[in-house]
Amino acid sequence: MLEHNTRRVWIDNDFYNSQLLLEWEEYQDCQDIDQLFYNRQRAEVESLSRSRGIYQRREKNHAHLLILVDQEGSMTPFHHFSKDLVETAQYESSIEKVDVVYFHNLPAEYIYQNRFLTNKVALKTVLSQCDSETRVLIVSDGGAARGYRRRERISATIEVISEIQQHTNLIAWLNPVPQPRWNSTSAKIISHLVPMFPMNQEGLIQAIATLQR
Repeated sequence: MLEHNTRRVWIDNDFYNSQLLLEWEEYQDCQDIDQLFYNRQRAEVESLSRSRGIYQRREKNHAHLLILVDQEGSMTPFHHFSKDLVETAQYESSIEKVDVVYFHNLPAEYIYQNRFLTNKVALKTVLSQCDSETRVLIVSDGGAARGYRRRERISATIEVISEIQQHTNLIAWLNPVPQPRWNSTSAKIISHLVPMFPMNQEGLIQAIATLQR
């Protein structure tokens, strides 16, 4: 069983933690997702008394982070991890404004304000609150989970990225599927259009660095 480290690791905008990173690395080699979730839950219970209350929030910075999370479908096995990422950004980081919206397969004209894909809101409305300093983080497998390469998904993604770029160029994409599996999928082509990184320790660090340029 993986040894869990309860120490928070903050990197500048500090919206991830070492626990999350270790889980992602274990997940990529784990054959039994249920066992992995059980291991994580057990470790959280064991460490709760040690970890609760020992992390103080740093002084707020005035950054604006917008996270767009792919939900359901091929992303269902990754819900637990994307949820951890979102909650770390919202509640454990020093980022003053963290907005989170959800979509299914790709951001379209309308996206959603919760992970249950209800409370529809226009993408243009969300982007109207962004400026050139807004950081946009997209979390999606980009078709890699099922090995798909679909022209319509690529074209629609290009349109969305172009729309985001009308407001900010600070964009990064986190893909929970290991990078070798991007080949011959929509994700591989999309990765040439927007900085895309695997959701492991190195990938998270690179994504954060990209958003801070």
